[in-house]
Amino acid sequence: MIVLFLLILVIAGAVFWWRGRQRIEQQHGASQPASAERSVFNLEIGDIVQNDLRDWIVETIYQYNQDGFKWIEYLLRDGDDVVWLSVVEDDWLELSWMTPVPSEDVAVSMPLRDSILFDGVSYQRVDRGLARFRTIGRSRNQDGFCQFHDYKGPDQRCLSVEIYGTEFDQGDLELCVGERIQAQQLSLLPGDGRSVYGSSTRVESQ
Repeated sequence: MIVLFLLILVIAGAVFWWRGRQRIEQQHGASQPASAERSVFNLEIGDIVQNDLRDWIVETIYQYNQDGFKWIEYLLRDGDDVVWLSVVEDDWLELSWMTPVPSEDVAVSMPLRDSILFDGVSYQRVDRGLARFRTIGRSRNQDGFCQFHDYKGPDQRCLSVEIYGTEFDQGDLELCVGERIQAQQLSLLPGDGRSVYGSSTRVESQ
């Protein structure tokens, strides 16, 4: 009888310990959920985008909405170098790796034409419109309007002209050139949720 009683105590103790451990793990999991796997749709400030043997840090996130159609652009930095990763999903996923052109090198006349010759390459306009945008990741996030003009060139090359601050052909203009890329070219790593280089922006004020 004594042996049976001790055996029952051991089993009851094991069950009690197992249930207590489950409760702790559930509480821990509820308070600290596992980080979602990174994709081009859910990058966060401080995340790392690896491309062509370089590490780029997500500094600012731009979210666009054109009458319900949405897309994302990430401002990435590696030291003093800046690029934009544009993520558009319509019938298929389109990723563009874009480099901003210094303002002193931009010479475009308004209104923009259907064809642009830039740096010896001819680009044809494939889309344009007006979208609402907002930023994430800056100490003073922004919300406003952006005109966009998307151009396509040979060999996956692309060019974009974006005008911020007004619904008309005025305001802060940014021209970027780059190329279409494939998602498998990128490696995405979670960061610590903090900006590395400080605030970066396309528009200082609205």
